[in-house]
Amino acid sequence: MSVENYIPNSGKTSRSLAQNSSVKRFVIVVSVIFSTEFTIHVLLHIISLPEYIETIINPLFLVMVLFPVLYALVLSPLLQEIVVRRTAEQALRVSEERYRQLVEHSPEAIAVHNGKTLLYVNDAAAELLGATSPADLLGADVLDFVQPDYIETVSRRIERIMKSKTSEPLVKEKLTRLDGSIIDVEVVSTFVTYRGEAAVQIIVHNVTQRKRAERKLTEIYAKLRERKAFIESILFNLQSGIIVIDLELGIKLANPYALKYSCDSSAVMAGKKLNEVYPEFYASMARGLDCDEIKLRHNSADTIIGYKRFDLKGFDGSTVGSIITFVDITEITKIRSEMKLRERLATIGEVVARVAHEMRNPLFGMTAVGQILDMELQLTSGQKQLMQSFLIEARRLNNLVDELLSSCKELTLHKEKTYLANIIDASINISEIYANGKEVRIVRNVSEQDVVLKADPDKIEQVFLNLIKNAIEASGKGGEVQVMLECVNGNALIKIIDDGHGIPEEIEDKLFDIFFTTKRHGTGMGLSICKNIVEAHGGTLTSSNNVDKGATFSVALPLNGDVE
Repeated sequence: MSVENYIPNSGKTSRSLAQNSSVKRFVIVVSVIFSTEFTIHVLLHIISLPEYIETIINPLFLVMVLFPVLYALVLSPLLQEIVVRRTAEQALRVSEERYRQLVEHSPEAIAVHNGKTLLYVNDAAAELLGATSPADLLGADVLDFVQPDYIETVSRRIERIMKSKTSEPLVKEKLTRLDGSIIDVEVVSTFVTYRGEAAVQIIVHNVTQRKRAERKLTEIYAKLRERKAFIESILFNLQSGIIVIDLELGIKLANPYALKYSCDSSAVMAGKKLNEVYPEFYASMARGLDCDEIKLRHNSADTIIGYKRFDLKGFDGSTVGSIITFVDITEITKIRSEMKLRERLATIGEVVARVAHEMRNPLFGMTAVGQILDMELQLTSGQKQLMQSFLIEARRLNNLVDELLSSCKELTLHKEKTYLANIIDASINISEIYANGKEVRIVRNVSEQDVVLKADPDKIEQVFLNLIKNAIEASGKGGEVQVMLECVNGNALIKIIDDGHGIPEEIEDKLFDIFFTTKRHGTGMGLSICKNIVEAHGGTLTSSNNVDKGATFSVALPLNGDVE
């Protein structure tokens, strides 16, 4: 079907007007010529010139005077108009052919309707609506292809176009094809004249695939966001450090756990270099180590960090950076050291127990013989002094053997209802004689009188006696020892405070080790035994230096709710 019938401004009207103008001009010029000729004849007749002169003047005048006028006024413009008209008609035919080809073979669906029925449909429009050929759609109601939700909107738009004879901007709609399937389209509507009557030309672009792609992209994007949130939730709540770096050692990501251990106080790590923020990791990795235990300064204390490095792979499998994972293993290192120490001490303890057991019988015999000789022999004063020294050292050695055997035995507790204030008072009373001999004053500072817990009173008293005795010895002549009791955070806290010289820094870590002592005649087992007793009750025994002078030994025992 040709589309020339509804091409806007086709040029037919201007062509007909030009033709009418030429005819009028020709009629006027011919009328003037005939009028002029008639006038000349009348004048010649009035003058009464000879007939042969009239015969000569008439044709010459017409040829020499009137013909140039006729050519200039009529023939030349008429010829020019004919040339112009033929050129315009040729250009118009070419333009119309191009427009027809454009419409007929356009990949976009183009149709014309009069507001009700379809008057023209190109091949693309027929394919869009599912028809075999454009002829199958001619005469169909245009609103039959519009989804019900859009019918009212489309009707109003058609009414506006027909009334204003203008165009409407692009709108989005849904159409129903002949097979019942629904497609998403974008429509541009323009007013045209088709076969002499007002009509609407529509250009329809099918965006169904784009809509599907957009929906698919939206779904994929939502999944990506969900996955990103999932990964970020893991990374930011993971109780281990994650650092991602590129090949130039630039930090791409660091989770909050990792930020705590950086030497940079800012919260943004991206873009900074590993050697600037984590120099300890950089130094270890520079040695070619992919896993190591390193020491770094954190919160004004040395922290042991265990890390591993993995290659970060790109989409093509190439290495694009590194992933560093690490965790604070300070406590694990301490436990590991303690386990090694315990294993060593267990081995030593087993040997010591056997040696002490073998020493006990000979030692008992030696002591008994010494006592018998002391009683039955007549000894000189020098010999008696030597015998007394022998017996004293034998008893001391016997006590050492007893302590060794006690430390090697499994600690057994006989727990009962225990009033801590009473245990403290008994320990102070027993220690008063020793304190007076050393000229040391014991100050009782017990704010909680009715603290009750389930404990082994004899073992707890043994701890207090040992700690008070050590405090008296540390304070020296004229010194003072304070014994305090208070309840803090569900624990009964007992502090024994001396005003001596404090604990030297080099022995702080060894203070509770078995066999370690700074005393001339000490066995190095007292504090170790006290620590075992307290820990067997679920408590802790710690030491610290005071701000001014002296040291404090703190015993924390859990109350378990038994506070009156």
